[in-house]
Amino acid sequence: MSKDTAKAFLTGCMNEILTPEQIQQLGVSTCPTCQKPYTGFVDDGSIKEYRISGMCQSCQDSVFGKPDLPNGLPTGKCPNCGNMCYNDEFTCSKSCETSYMRYINKR
Repeated sequence: MSKDTAKAFLTGCMNEILTPEQIQQLGVSTCPTCQKPYTGFVDDGSIKEYRISGMCQSCQDSVFGKPDLPNGLPTGKCPNCGNMCYNDEFTCSKSCETSYMRYINKR
């Protein structure tokens, strides 16, 4: 068995049984398709595909198209409640925005 074949086999095994975080802790932090570092995944389906193929989000998007996310792309966490914010919104909802602004204005 060649070194490349053995490496591909072991990488495939790791992708099946380890989470993306565990793989990064082992020092395997690049996509086998594009050789770029992993930057995260946008949904559970993307994580499942990562475990099958090892592809990063960008390569998955180029092969399968971008995932259809009901709220758009997550862009951060709400400073008020910790839920995900989408499409560059500062808070996750109008009620959180109101609550957070009240908190800021009290300071």
